[in-house]
Amino acid sequence: EKLKNYRLSDFDDLRAEKRAALEKHKEEYSVKYNEIDEKIKAKMKVLDDGLQELIAKKRGLIQQQSTISDEIRNLDYQYKNWVNFMEELNKRK
Repeated sequence: EKLKNYRLSDFDDLRAEKRAALEKHKEEYSVKYNEIDEKIKAKMKVLDDGLQELIAKKRGLIQQQSTISDEIRNLDYQYKNWVNFMEELNKRK
């Protein structure tokens, strides 16, 4: 019954007060959110840069491994040729 006596305009000041409080909190949280977001972005950049560095090192190690494997194959081939040559020399004696 009592509510019927009130008009919507009777609550305008309360709504305005709540709206002002909401805007204030919205701005405060927006600032905090942006600060946290910047920290997260900075950390992600550091992590991404570190990951890129690790990937580059991995590529370098893979290249070294490939070079070493090629050298081992080459040395193995030279060794086998040398063994064959020595066997041929021993047969000729």
